[in-house]
Amino acid sequence: MLTTRFGEAAAATSTAAEGGRDRYRPSREVVTARRDGRCVLLDLRRTRYWGLDETGTRIWDLLLEGVPFDLLIDRLVEEYGEERVRLEADARRFLDTLCATGLVVPA
Repeated sequence: MLTTRFGEAAAATSTAAEGGRDRYRPSREVVTARRDGRCVLLDLRRTRYWGLDETGTRIWDLLLEGVPFDLLIDRLVEEYGEERVRLEADARRFLDTLCATGLVVPA
């Protein structure tokens, strides 16, 4: 879902709060651009950019809408037809990574 400009996967740490109504928002130091339907994030503090795949871009869009985590998962289940448990675990890891890199902060 997230790669750095060097192509390696970003390491996840457990920083996101557990619970259904937790919300996240993009950091003010992150600029977003679109290319071919995907997001490219530029971290202005570190002058580093990140590329999101299709699913990562969808999650980013839902964060921009202010959708809480449990509703974000509901939407992903509807849109992708995957098992809720798997989507929730993957999305939690993704949000942990975004938090650890400072791209998102708790709202």
